[in-house]
Amino acid sequence: MEKHKFIFIIALSLLFPFLSYSQSLEEKVRDNGILFQKNMDSAYYELPLLIEQANQEKKTATELLLLDRQCHYFYNIADLEKLITSAKILEQKATEYQNTEYQSAANLYISESYSMNDMPEKALETLNKAESFIKETALQSNRTFYIQSNILLSQANIYYDNKEYNKAIAKIKRVINSGEFLKDSTMYNQFQYVNYSNLANLYIKFNIDSAEYYVQKSIALEDTEYPQININGANFFILGKVYEHQNNTHLALTNYLKAYKIISKYRDALNKGELYKGLSKVYAEIGKQDSAAYFNQKLKEYEHDALENKYNSLKKIIKEESSEEENNQTSFTIILISAITIIAIVSIGMFYYFKKRKTGTITNPETSQEKLNKNFDLLIELIKKDDPAFLTTFEEIFPNFRKNLLNINPELNISEITFCALLKLNLSTKKIAQYTFIETRTVQNKKHRIRKKLNIPKEIDTYNWFSSI
Repeated sequence: MEKHKFIFIIALSLLFPFLSYSQSLEEKVRDNGILFQKNMDSAYYELPLLIEQANQEKKTATELLLLDRQCHYFYNIADLEKLITSAKILEQKATEYQNTEYQSAANLYISESYSMNDMPEKALETLNKAESFIKETALQSNRTFYIQSNILLSQANIYYDNKEYNKAIAKIKRVINSGEFLKDSTMYNQFQYVNYSNLANLYIKFNIDSAEYYVQKSIALEDTEYPQININGANFFILGKVYEHQNNTHLALTNYLKAYKIISKYRDALNKGELYKGLSKVYAEIGKQDSAAYFNQKLKEYEHDALENKYNSLKKIIKEESSEEENNQTSFTIILISAITIIAIVSIGMFYYFKKRKTGTITNPETSQEKLNKNFDLLIELIKKDDPAFLTTFEEIFPNFRKNLLNINPELNISEITFCALLKLNLSTKKIAQYTFIETRTVQNKKHRIRKKLNIPKEIDTYNWFSSI
């Protein structure tokens, strides 16, 4: 399932602010900010040199602004692995420069990486850190206001993923109502342009009339001088969904293709999977099977890339958390040897995501076994076709499976986790060989290697072990 994310708010005045640094650097940063709104990729390629120049000139505020922009780029394209890395760098620099605003922003991005990795408890914990940092900021500036708004949007993301839609709506409406803080009409309109689009994006799940209402409110506030391309793309997608629901295939296709043009050119990941589904469906309805097949294939490739992205980022999180845990344990041992009294020891919160995910407030939820019984034949068909959608479907049934495996061995690759999924399905060696078109001896060898990598004791049966994980 595609993880949802609302568009974070970033004002033009914060993209290219008037700061007290050299005119040449100021011009570069402001031009890069304008370019960021029009073409994120081109703006991103300029960032490393600008960051280096700001660092050399000891322009700490500018350096933090550019590092934040780098995080925003990786958030927009949903590159979770690089988002984690860049957010950690921003956090380190903000701590060094004692800037609580950017410490809060860094934790906000880190929280989003947890959220998109199906770690809601860890995401909320990090959001609390972001809130605490922003509360330490003495002056209520436009920047602190936008960070506070984005924290609410991040909370809305978590509620949305838990299917608590009313709570998500309440968070976004709270952001909308807070807009009175902005006295400048241009900034206010720009702020609500994003919020109405986010609200419309939420409503398309269950109230298409409200989705249409709010997307039209967003479009009415579009700034033609400084267009925010990713929001334009989101609005075209929403209009496509509205027209598809109204059985207007012509306008649905027209708006879907406008959205596709934008995400293809600017690599914005928002709604990409749903957009491919919509295009495939509409093309099939009008009898263009080749085009339908093309976008269905694009969807499979996207889901595969998104899953690989999540695996890589989760492995990175686990490695970093393990490293921090080892450092904490070493420090604790030294303190004991030195006979220094410790008043309080921070609990090892960095491993909370290994706990069972708490179930959202859903009436009569299906058990994993019920979901498996319903989808077993589909999973077998996906295995036979070597379809990348197999793991996506499997993880909807067993959402904690990969996290539990990577907790044991963070070095497992996607191919190995896919093989583990076959063992979780209790498929025999013969069946695995039959479905994946390999020799039974190859399957046996893979089983042996997996047992070693997961440290499965000799006395425990492989299938019994996987049934319990």
